[in-house]
Amino acid sequence: IMASTAASADTMAVATGRISEDTSGIFFLDFITGDLQCLVYYPRSRGFGARYVGNVLPHLGGGGNSKYLLVTGESYTSVASGNTRPGASLVYVTDVTTGMFAAFAVPWNRTAESAGRAQSGLLEYVGGGPIRGFQMQNQGQNQPAAVVDPNKK
Repeated sequence: IMASTAASADTMAVATGRISEDTSGIFFLDFITGDLQCLVYYPRSRGFGARYVGNVLPHLGGGGNSKYLLVTGESYTSVASGNTRPGASLVYVTDVTTGMFAAFAVPWNRTAESAGRAQSGLLEYVGGGPIRGFQMQNQGQNQPAAVVDPNKK
């Protein structure tokens, strides 16, 4: 069993999460740029073998003055396209200044990991929206949540 943890400072947050049965990743969020990256350790190779990147600003708004929270949570799926499937953790980012959150998945290829081949790409945005007034969308549509103003009638 792999542990998950998170920590933050003034301009950076880090969190760890399971990617597969054998690997875990470390996620870094730069508060200044909004850049989010995940490095995945390959135990057999004894080094980092994968890097995935993204940016949270398009999903959260905000910018240089934003304050973020970053955590991971285990997520398993049986849905797969070819050899690639989501890793076993989602990373959740919350901007406490805008009240928005976003979740991202690591597109993981177990075959590449087993062969010790390097992997890279974009983190996959899987959903998010406002913390207050969150509205569920139709399941399976993989669309961001609608922003609803609770003061409008």
